[in-house]
Amino acid sequence: MNTPPTVTLSRLVSSLTGVFSRRMRQEFPTLARHCYRANKLWSGSSFAASVAGTPNSVLHQYIEHRNRPGRPARRGEPAGG
Repeated sequence: MNTPPTVTLSRLVSSLTGVFSRRMRQEFPTLARHCYRANKLWSGSSFAASVAGTPNSVLHQYIEHRNRPGRPARRGEPAGG
């Protein structure tokens, strides 16, 4: 995803969560029943990272490794990934 440098990260994340929320509610109408925090799908916090310049093959390998069942958690990382 390419975003103009004038767009702040908080604005980008807000826009993305809004779009995904609308799409998820359309695709899964019963989802609203499972939202326990003021009918919100997302928490107020967010995290963003850049992987610019990293080959897709390396990113794929990293994701596959992190999702491997039974992989021990690293220090400071929640169990299970």
